[in-house]
Amino acid sequence: MNESTTKVDIGGHNTLAGVGVVIWILGSLFGGLPVLIGYIVLLVALYGISSKLKIDAFRKVLIAIILSTIGFFIFFFVFGFSLISAFSGSSNVSGIYFILSVVIFYSTIVYGAYLFKKAFDEIADKTKHTLLKTAGAFMFWGAVLLIVFIGAFVYLIGLIILAVAFFTNPKEVEVA
Repeated sequence: MNESTTKVDIGGHNTLAGVGVVIWILGSLFGGLPVLIGYIVLLVALYGISSKLKIDAFRKVLIAIILSTIGFFIFFFVFGFSLISAFSGSSNVSGIYFILSVVIFYSTIVYGAYLFKKAFDEIADKTKHTLLKTAGAFMFWGAVLLIVFIGAFVYLIGLIILAVAFFTNPKEVEVA
């Protein structure tokens, strides 16, 4: 049985995704609102790519971003609570809260990076652009290695590779 294929144009979405990742990188380096803006721009682009390629990458990245953001806020909330507990004389409680905040943050970041990797693998399989798989792998292993601090650098390299991957991703892709 011969499946009919059509060519779809994802060039504009690729460029938008690349710009979103660059904004995300700048926000990560300098802090603040640009990270959120980068996420939104990337999500808009991935929605278009996912729709045209008939894949589930958008949903995976959306869940990854939500989980990572929740983990980040829980970390700072619980960490702040542990500092208050430490200053009020409840040092045993503050240690437990600190460990809890680190475990929550780490697990959400690693699982989020896993979802990023799965999404970029899915796009790479459809576009035959393996640089997306490389970026996803760097991001995942960077998240895993955050515990030994070199991970942030590895994750940043993954983001840079991801931006390059989207800017060099094929403009037209055949879809069954």
